[in-house]
Formats: sequence, C-alpha cells, structure tokens
Amino acid sequence: MPNDLEIAFRGLLKIVVQEVASELQSREQLLNHMNSEQDSCSEGRLLLRAKEVAERLAISERHLYKMTVDGGLPCVRIGQSVRYRVKAVQDWLREAESTEAPQPRREASVKKKSINNKQPKITRKSKQKKVPAKERSSSRAKHESEQDRPNPFRLLLKKIGVDRDLLGPLTNGELRQIAEVDLPTFNGWMYKGRDMPEVALEKLRKHFSIQE
Repeated sequence: MPNDLEIAFRGLLKIVVQEVASELQSREQLLNHMNSEQDSCSEGRLLLRAKEVAERLAISERHLYKMTVDGGLPCVRIGQSVRYRVKAVQDWLREAESTEAPQPRREASVKKKSINNKQPKITRKSKQKKVPAKERSSSRAKHESEQDRPNPFRLLLKKIGVDRDLLGPLTNGELRQIAEVDLPTFNGWMYKGRDMPEVALEKLRKHFSIQE
C-alpha cells in the first residue's frame, strides 16, 4: 500500500499538471483571438500591398508588376507607393474570368505520332514555305502603318495644350480609371484606331487640364 508521502506527491503532481494544461489552453485561445483580429483587420482595409495581392492571386510579385505596367490590373499610386483597391481587384477578376473550357494540349501527341510513323526525310530547304512578294509587301506596309499611327493620348493632350513629357510615367490602367471605361474600349482607342466615348474623352481632358 502507498504511504502518506507517495499519496501527497501524487496529489501535488496532479495539481501541477492541471495548472500547466490550463496555462497552455489559455495561451492557445489568446493566439487564436489575435490571429482572428488580424485577419478581420486585413479584410476590412481598403488598400492592399503588392505582396498581399500577389499572395491572394497565387502569382509572383514580378508577374503582378507586369500585369500592372501593361495596364490590365488597376492600381492606386500614393506618392512612391503602389497600392491595390480590394473592390477594383475583385472587379478585374470578374472581367478576366472565362467560362470557356481550356483547349487540350495536343502538341505532344502529334509530335509522338509523327516520330513513330516513318516519314521520308525532308530537307531544310523544302520545309521553308515561300511567301509571295505581294503578301510580304502588304504585311510590311501594314506593320509600318501601325507603327506610324499617332498615339491618340498624345493627340488629346496636344489639343488641350498639355506636354506629355511633363506628366511623368502613366500606366494604361491609370488612364483607364480616369476615363472610366473597360479594357476592350480603351485598347481599341489606344491601339486599333477606334472611337472613344465622348464622355470618357471629356473626363481625360478635364483631369489633365486641371493637373496642368
């Protein structure tokens, strides 16, 4: 039978174990509470940093920067900092979302099939497809005409008497936000010679006239 000392030691050990377990449980509850508060603060913010947006989109920061510079993803500039509005990113995702199923990749299977079938050896010279001189000249003329087409944004600034070089760097996304138009409309006006809605042009004129 256990003596009195052993009984007292067991009782003391039981109390210590209960106190340690209670302290660990309290710490875990405190950490969970702090994490939930941090998440709620992050969700309630209006602007996000580039790293946060890249993590939410599951892409790299370099890819995010390229999308921003190309004008596809709208951003907000605050001094030297670049931030992203949560609602603007969500709207951009809705526009970019496609309901079409991705096309299956068949290049590998076609290549494998061509290897298995014994085909006569084709020389490099016979592989080259001859393009008629008329088609080459028309393609070259089309390319040159696209390069010579004046920049519609520079023409707009010239009409209102604003020097484009004095404005500093501007992304297509910023111009699109000022004009409040969608991406196809803006790209059609900037690169394909299509008309921009007069309301959007007036917003651009008013914005840059005030800046000047």
